[in-house]
Amino acid sequence: MIHSVRKKVPFSFTLDELNSLSPMLKSMFGGFVVYIGEKMTLFLYDQEKWPRFQGVSLATTPEHYRSLAREFSSTRDAEPQRIGKSPWLLIPASAAGFEEQVLKACEMILNGDERIGRAPKEKKLRPAKKEKTGSNRTRSSKRK
Repeated sequence: MIHSVRKKVPFSFTLDELNSLSPMLKSMFGGFVVYIGEKMTLFLYDQEKWPRFQGVSLATTPEHYRSLAREFSSTRDAEPQRIGKSPWLLIPASAAGFEEQVLKACEMILNGDERIGRAPKEKKLRPAKKEKTGSNRTRSSKRK
């Protein structure tokens, strides 16, 4: 079942392809993250605000980034300066054969390819704010 979302979901054909895995959507940074179970798998983005991020990004790990990049013609030469701990591999919407490449990624997800998908980072809990001392109340009560 897909979460109902008020905004139009770009590249919604990905959800049709992954429907048997019950994808869930979460809005993030003006786009949508597609979850399969607890794992983030895809990021769908088509906003004019950041055109260089328009397309479908695949959630992966530093260990799998380069081998995954070699699977897709538009990302074969992807060599980022710094992959980081939580990389996303972008299949640009402007790429030749974009839809075919994204359908291939969906097929890989359906077949359980471990290179696509990762658990989101755990959120760090912030300590609760301490209540202010009653010093302000004491002062105002003395004035009365």
